[in-house]
Parts: sequence; structure tokens; C-alpha cells
Amino acid sequence: MHLSLLAFVYFAFRVEPLMALLNALTAPAPLWMAIRDGMEFRQLVLLLLPYAAVTFLILLAIFCLLSPAKYWTASLAMALTLLVTISVAEDTSKILMCQAAVDRGVSEISRHSFYWSLRNAPKDYQFDLHAYVVHNGKRLGWSYRDLNWYEISEEVYFEQAGYQTLDC
Repeated sequence: MHLSLLAFVYFAFRVEPLMALLNALTAPAPLWMAIRDGMEFRQLVLLLLPYAAVTFLILLAIFCLLSPAKYWTASLAMALTLLVTISVAEDTSKILMCQAAVDRGVSEISRHSFYWSLRNAPKDYQFDLHAYVVHNGKRLGWSYRDLNWYEISEEVYFEQAGYQTLDC
């Protein structure tokens, strides 16, 4: 039940109502799909896992101290942990992007929020990037899978409007 709720919240944030509904009905298959998605981003997951674990344990302890543990206590702690982890991931992504950009001699990044990336990627046809920079005449895009910049061919079109500017 608790894992089903966590997977439900994950897919609801991804704005995938069918997968969220499946989680409300059955846990195992959609949950394994969420875990599989997370393993593709192993480096980022491993960076965020300590924050998530500590947050979950603190929230669970607080909920148990405030009132006797109910059947929904762990579910509520998991849902709130996911929200906190997404917030931490936003700041972590900014730090990682800036570190990689500064290593290349770039001080300004055009980026979407982490929540935007979680909601919009991956898609089959995607014309927006998580973030991009222009360095020495080359366009570079951000990869959460590699936690680094990759070169974008000149033939590839992507929408350059709607990004936030981040100064490193």
C-alpha cells in the first residue's frame, strides 16, 4: 500500500494520469517501472538518496511521536519525503550544472526547473532541453543521466524560449 502511494505520487508529478491510476489499483508493475526509470539516472538517485532516507526517518519519527502510528503514517511520510526530495533535487541540479559549466569556462546557463524536467522528459519527440549553454560557438545540452554537458549538433532544433537564466 505504501509503495503504491509513493509510485502514485511519482506518476502524478510526471503528469501521467493512467500510470497514477494504475498505482491506485495495483502496486507492483507500475512501481517496478518507476524503479527502472530511476536506475537510468543512478548517479543522481545516489546523490539524492541520503536526503530522502533522512527526511523519511525524521518525518516518520515526528508522526509517530505526535500520535499513535496509523496505517497511513508511513504513506504520508513517503509522500512528503518525495516533495522534499524534489525540492532538494532542484538545488542539487543547479549546483551540478554550474560545476560542470564552470569546468568548461561557462558562467551562464539557460535551464528549466528540475520539476519541469521530471514532468516533461523523456518524451519521444522533445524540442526542449533540461538546460543548454553556448561555449566557443558550440551548443551544449544537459544530461541528468550523465550529470554532464553533451554537444548538440547544429542540425538539431530545440526551442530556446522559456528558459530561466542561471548565473554560476
